[in-house]
Amino acid sequence: MARQKPASLAGRAVPLRPIDLAVQHRLARRLHLAQTAGHYFFVDVVGTCNLRCPSCAVGNAPAQLAKGLMSVAAFENILSKIRAEYSDCGRLFVDLYNWGEPGLHPDLSKLVRLARQAGFGVGLSSDLNVFPDLRDVIKAGPDYLRISFSGMREESYGATHRGGSVVALKANMYRVRELIDRYDSRTIVQAGFHVYRSNFPDDFLAARALCDELGFLFAPVVASVMPAEKLVMIAEGRPATLEKDLLARLVLPVEQILNILGAVGPPTSDCQFRQARTTINFDGSVSLCCATYDRDKIIVGDFLSAARRNVEAAKYSHPFCGSCMRRHVNKLYTGMNGPELNEAALETLGPVFRMFIEESRSIGDPNVVVMNNSFHSKADVYQRGIAALSLGEAGWDEAERCFEALTTGAPDFAEGYFQAGALAKSRGHLAAARAHAEEAIRMAPDNEAYRALAAALRAPEGAVTGTAMR
Repeated sequence: MARQKPASLAGRAVPLRPIDLAVQHRLARRLHLAQTAGHYFFVDVVGTCNLRCPSCAVGNAPAQLAKGLMSVAAFENILSKIRAEYSDCGRLFVDLYNWGEPGLHPDLSKLVRLARQAGFGVGLSSDLNVFPDLRDVIKAGPDYLRISFSGMREESYGATHRGGSVVALKANMYRVRELIDRYDSRTIVQAGFHVYRSNFPDDFLAARALCDELGFLFAPVVASVMPAEKLVMIAEGRPATLEKDLLARLVLPVEQILNILGAVGPPTSDCQFRQARTTINFDGSVSLCCATYDRDKIIVGDFLSAARRNVEAAKYSHPFCGSCMRRHVNKLYTGMNGPELNEAALETLGPVFRMFIEESRSIGDPNVVVMNNSFHSKADVYQRGIAALSLGEAGWDEAERCFEALTTGAPDFAEGYFQAGALAKSRGHLAAARAHAEEAIRMAPDNEAYRALAAALRAPEGAVTGTAMR
């Protein structure tokens, strides 16, 4: 099939409708903080998927890994072993997916609760077509739910998320929003839209607008191909079976992706998937990494009976890692050269994608916050708020805008919460003041000024002083 630029990309000016940057930035910052950990585990609690996407190993290499469900008891045992053997890693994060669709597990909410009760961060990724336990999963409160999709019309979605229904997808996206609101869930929803030639810009813009409506983090990615074995084969000049229709839909040909990765720096000497990630299949076996799929990449038959040092040794002794790093393939899956790939995609996707890249460049940047739907330096906004406080009541509205921008866009900045709490108390908004003060203390429990503010708010009567920057 010839690679042709779709008509929707050929010179048609499509406006990029404004999106709520404050919401996108807040969600991106919260997600980064939630996902920060010392070691990550992909525990594939469902060893199969309801879809057969041609870019995914389940769709293009279906006869490899075994299929089945992980039992609740087996999951509990795995959590116990992780907590016992990896305690030196600090915070631990468990993603309840890899190649499988976790929404198919009838007891998924139990698994989420068990992981949270054990003190782990918890993440999910779903095609959101079939999800019988959705309500209780949202109530259980995973840190994030990533939605994998590639279209807003059946024509485009069905070609690249094969076997799925875009109607079911949209219905469940609205359902997720309703459940999060109903149960006051802190789950962050990340919309992982896969960008193809065939879904840009129409589906892309429709997905972006829906995320703005629902308050989901819009996180598109230029589509590529998995598993890693297939890309290594292509890089080494060996034949790899991939559908011609899929290859024609890719924004960047696989060969171009490999050339870009190889042109940006030498091969890596190690890989973060080896260093800080462990992939456990539904049957308790351990795969080399989350990007591999073939049976010969199962490095340990039973995670529960293998010592941690043996699991790590098996990762570092497998020859495939050398081939993968030597051919720069690991850079793709670890996101090392995302900016370079996006820059190359601009040649095909054009001005709409360029506007999106430029607009979203600062989303998630820890040094900025959003005011009036534009980005500003966090330090400048803080100083602006302090200056407004010095004006007394005449400056309270301006100060409140500044500190609200800090509490929403810089959720790890304790001083922003402190100032917001002190101002809220001065204005008589005691519930908000207490919430802000407690959040400041949570982040900096030994700060005397924060403790004094919280104590004054807990007392029947009390004055709060020292609200200016110390």
